[in-house]
Amino acid sequence: MFFSALREKLCFNSRWIFCLLLLNTVLLCLIALPYVSWMDIPEGSWLSYPYIFSTQVGLFGLMAVLCAIPSLLLLWLPTRLFRFIAVLPFIVTAVMVAIDTQVYNQYRFHLNGFVFELLIEGGDQIIDVSWFTLLVGGVVVFGLINAIIMTIVLANRWVKTKKRYFLLGISVWFSCLLFSQLTHAWKYANFDQVIPSYSHHWPLYLPLTANDWLEDNGWVEQQAGRDAHTKISHQKVTNLNYPLKPIAVEAGSETPNMVVIVLDAWRFDDANEQVTPNIETFGKQSLVFKEHLSGGNSTQMGIFSLFYGIPSTYWDAVRSSQQQPVLMETLHSLNYQMSIHGSAPLHSPPFDRTVFAGIQDLTVTTPGDTPAERDRKITDDFLDFLDSKDDTKPYFGFLFYDAAHGTSFPNNMKTPFEPYWDRVDHVKLNNDFDPTEYRNRYRNSLFYIDKLIGEVLGKLEQAGELDNTIVVITSDHGEEFNDYKKNYWGHGSNYAPAQVHVPLYLYHPGKAADIIYARTSHLDIPPTLMKEPLGVSNDISDYSVGVDLFNNNREENWVIVGSYMDYGIVGGNEIIVNRPGGYTEVTDLSLNKKEKRTMPNSELTKLLVQMSTYAK
Repeated sequence: MFFSALREKLCFNSRWIFCLLLLNTVLLCLIALPYVSWMDIPEGSWLSYPYIFSTQVGLFGLMAVLCAIPSLLLLWLPTRLFRFIAVLPFIVTAVMVAIDTQVYNQYRFHLNGFVFELLIEGGDQIIDVSWFTLLVGGVVVFGLINAIIMTIVLANRWVKTKKRYFLLGISVWFSCLLFSQLTHAWKYANFDQVIPSYSHHWPLYLPLTANDWLEDNGWVEQQAGRDAHTKISHQKVTNLNYPLKPIAVEAGSETPNMVVIVLDAWRFDDANEQVTPNIETFGKQSLVFKEHLSGGNSTQMGIFSLFYGIPSTYWDAVRSSQQQPVLMETLHSLNYQMSIHGSAPLHSPPFDRTVFAGIQDLTVTTPGDTPAERDRKITDDFLDFLDSKDDTKPYFGFLFYDAAHGTSFPNNMKTPFEPYWDRVDHVKLNNDFDPTEYRNRYRNSLFYIDKLIGEVLGKLEQAGELDNTIVVITSDHGEEFNDYKKNYWGHGSNYAPAQVHVPLYLYHPGKAADIIYARTSHLDIPPTLMKEPLGVSNDISDYSVGVDLFNNNREENWVIVGSYMDYGIVGGNEIIVNRPGGYTEVTDLSLNKKEKRTMPNSELTKLLVQMSTYAK
């Protein structure tokens, strides 16, 4: 008798939660309709309609499924208590989606820990809370509560009917989810700009990509897609207002050559005469920035900030729409020759679809068995380019060295730093591990890269190129060796100086050498190269949140830095990190936790505006 009643209760409650799940899928899709209003559908893009519909149903249906899962553990509870508890996750989710739509409508980014702080500590600093806003908000909340009550009432009635169509409802949801993900994977692998450009409009949406699998199985040919994308790269399909206004170049402006040299994972304190002597010698005729920050603690965000000059929070929108940097577009319009060389593959992260999208005959991978061999290869390739280039046109060169990232150098090289680790065994790394030999191996790899860069700089000087060439030497991020005794190694894990403080040498033939101690960042590089050297007359704010390093008396400020799944703000002696879960963490520069941030709300609001300025 007892087990029969229990089984009946379990079955009844499970049927009810399925009814509520399907009804809330519909409700969430309706609440989330404002996201769709920001999605541009180009003429003739018929696939956009089913894709947007299926993604809306698939994503918010998945949210409803996640809301229902905890309830499955409580099916044994009395029916009324079960329903009361089961509906709570749906209420919270519906409210959060409704709030997020309003934040997105105004600022074009989704809810995060910083927004929550401002809403709690002083909501009028991010959203002007007038009486009318409060009235509308009250009406929306009232309507939302009634809508949720309606789903409960309908679920109560639906569960008592004989034909419930559970299987049909679940099948429709799963079909939408499957269609949207397969469509995105296919279109993204084929360099389509339209379908992927919708991704960043939805909250918590990480669509499927399967580039290598599709190519390995003969479904797509990525090189063909890349070539086709190159031909149409200037026919933009984007959901960004980047730049805010068309770029204007003053007539008769000079077009100096530009060479950007990036050493992957180069620490700020390993830029010295012992580790990088050739670069240090070159620095004596350059501007040397001692307090320079990358825009991220990873290659993806470091290179992104270096070329785009906007915060790393725009990465998803740029990647999905395959938007070129304004800097590269301007160089293209001025008929610059391009010589792009990456030791590591340029398709992972997808710089071939972003930073270097549209470049003819782009070499995506460099042959070589080790990073050191590939570094040697890209150096030789660039030296060959200097010998064969068209002297009637300016050129832009990019060399991305990878040996330090892989702690690689030739076996027969005389190593200045001894003793060094024969091989890097990451499993041995812990909080008590002595990093001396590991660090020596890393420094030997930097010493090797410096030798190669010395060849490049020597060639430029020997050929007289330095009279008309701007040279930038920097890194995408730093490299940590458990500097703060928190057991952090490498990069991509925090925003302390060891991972985001990088060297910057900036050579301009018309500028006197100097050492600058003011805080600067990668966000300043695009306006520095565009404003004076290229004669761009736009306000810098049209295309960057940075400043012109050649003409600026800046005060120390706060800098947005990013990683793969979170981002932070660095300023003063403070690091504020926004975690994926929506909460913030505050530490000092040595990663010791602080109870509360000292950064004023007004400064935080300014940075939130930076994060929304270039979004449609």
